[in-house]
Order: sequence, then C-alpha cells, then structure tokens
Amino acid sequence: MENNNGHKHIYAIGDVTAQAQLYSVAEFQGRLAAEAIADNICYLPDYSNMSTLMFFKPEVAAVGANEKTLQEKNIGYRAVYYSNILVNRAIAMRNTHGFVKILVSNDDEQRILGMRASGPQASAYIVAVAHLINQGNSLSEVLRVFYPHPSITEGIQESMRALASKSIFKPVAFPKHIKVSEWKPGDPKTQTPRDEKIRKSQKK
Repeated sequence: MENNNGHKHIYAIGDVTAQAQLYSVAEFQGRLAAEAIADNICYLPDYSNMSTLMFFKPEVAAVGANEKTLQEKNIGYRAVYYSNILVNRAIAMRNTHGFVKILVSNDDEQRILGMRASGPQASAYIVAVAHLINQGNSLSEVLRVFYPHPSITEGIQESMRALASKSIFKPVAFPKHIKVSEWKPGDPKTQTPRDEKIRKSQKK
C-alpha cells in the first residue's frame, strides 16, 4: 500500500505499488489502506518472505532465499534435497513426483533461509515454512515439532533431520533422492543450466 506524497487522502494498492503482482498482496494492501483511512493501522506488511505458487503438474511453491541469491550476497548455507519418493503419504497417494529443498544458514544457528517444493499439496504447506523463516527459527527448534503421520509435510521433517544427520533414510543409501550440500564464501558459485549455456555461447 502506497500513499501519494502531497495527497494523503489518495492510496494505491496492487500492481502499481511495484510489489509482487499477486492477488494476496493486493488484497492485504487493500485492507491496510482501509485501516490507514480509519487511522488504525495494526501492522505493516513484510514483503521479504512471500510464498509464491505455480500451478504446474506437479505444482511448485517457493519462499525465502534461493542458492543463487545467497551466493550473490556471499552468505554461506547448507542445502538439503529430499524426494517425495521417500514420503509415505506421497507413496500412498501414488503421486511421488516432486521434492522438498530447504536452505539453512551455515553457522551455529542454522536459521531457515528458504524452501522450494514441488508435488502434491506444495501450495498448502509452503506458508508454514514462510512463518518459520519470518520468526527466525533455527533447525534445532523445528526438529522439536511433531509432524502428523502420514502426511506430505513429513518430507519437511525428514529434510531437517537429514541436515542434522538424524533421518532414518541416509543420503549414502539413497543418493538420488537425498542430497545434502553446503556452500561457503570463497567456494565457486553454482552454475545453473542457463549460466552454463551462456558460458558456452561466450566461448564460441
């Protein structure tokens, strides 16, 4: 929600505010504008960790930082990729396409920095991780939470456990389905497929 300087009775919401062009953002800003008009603003929006959804098949959801952003900012992190092939509920649903990928800070705190998810119900549980990021929760705090069984969200639980080397499934036993890695400032930056294509074209 933006207030036009010099015209305090005029408010703008939605796409013209240059924030994310999402319905949820415009709806929230509309409520905020109404509160501002009534001079009763409860709290200002935080645009830093908004969940985004793409209704492909399987659906895709994202929140927080990704690896490229963290590397550009020179922030060390640990990453875990966990396939839905190992999630009991996904197996029972006969829909094991997709994964959970979580990034945490590469330090003693191990704060949750971002998540990417694909597969059944990804759009439903991504907001829970957004809340964890906004609260500044660490890996150790999340490990204390009980996850219902069987549920798709157990993929999040096992991802966290894999980062802490406490998952019942081990990356060495399932190298294609569980991948744990880390990046530290000074390490080579990860090349995305697009980056690799550009690099090859520049050599020609």
